[in-house]
Amino acid sequence: MKWFALVIITLVSINISTAQTDTTDYGYYDGYGYTDDTDVRYEWERYLTLGVGYGIYVPKRMDTLGLFHGVSTEFVFYEAANLAHAGPGRFKIYGRFNWYMSSQKEMGDMFNYAFGANFSFEKAPKRKFLIPFFGLEFGGIHQREGGNAFQIKPYLGVRLYDSRNFSIAIDGGYSYAVPNFDVLAGVQANLGINVFFW
Repeated sequence: MKWFALVIITLVSINISTAQTDTTDYGYYDGYGYTDDTDVRYEWERYLTLGVGYGIYVPKRMDTLGLFHGVSTEFVFYEAANLAHAGPGRFKIYGRFNWYMSSQKEMGDMFNYAFGANFSFEKAPKRKFLIPFFGLEFGGIHQREGGNAFQIKPYLGVRLYDSRNFSIAIDGGYSYAVPNFDVLAGVQANLGINVFFW
């Protein structure tokens, strides 16, 4: 029952972005932005948005360190829905800072910073739901008992729903931590909701 509750907690992550830009500097084709000198068309683009979220981290030494969960902040440098026939249909470049608390009260908090990008497997998906993607993050981890480590995390995810003003996505991957691989390496998961007000 305890594990079930922790899994439910991972499904609560909110990213509220504070800015979104449209393709008003481009021309339009069938309601979508495009550039005059390329075949690239965008349904939407977003620059420099800020958000918050919630996730979990399950280290290899969970028996001693505990299960970590907590709040994250995300800064999206660029995100777009590409409707061209070349390249991924969705992509995002971002930075993230996670502050996790341990399920064992005597353990110190975990701090994790990362830069990453993710890309959809499909080109120009016409639907707004169930869009799978892959990504890669790199950064660092600090935890009082576990020490410091450099982190590389490949991950997979699904945009459960994705539109101009609202999206919800779930992702998870394995964090390879060096040099403290046997202590800090582990599974990291997140579910995020993005709401764009303009």
